Amino acid sequence: MKIENLDWFITKAIELNATGKSNSEIEKILKDNGADAIEIEAAISAVKKKVHKQRSSAGTKKLGIAVLFLLAGFVITIFNFHSNQSFTAVMYSFTSIGLFLLFWGLYEIIG
Repeated sequence: MKIENLDWFITKAIELNATGKSNSEIEKILKDNGADAIEIEAAISAVKKKVHKQRSSAGTKKLGIAVLFLLAGFVITIFNFHSNQSFTAVMYSFTSIGLFLLFWGLYEIIG
């Protein structure tokens, strides 16, 4: 196993993943290109780390947007409550959207 070969296999695995190949397909293609078990394991591990990083980043953005929705709904509800206006539509819509985004973001982060 050479470091240059390992870098090439990792790069190839990431490229194959970007085209939509599954891990088993990537493993087969790398094996056909002459990779040994250690190189395949390292390449698949790099692909999994990259995918997890992308999903965690997207999940964190969704969490941030969810917090904004929940905070905005809370503030609008407080102001409408003290001004004797109906606040049910704002309360339920902002809270529902915020909770949906919150759990979706957590799902993407946890994986």
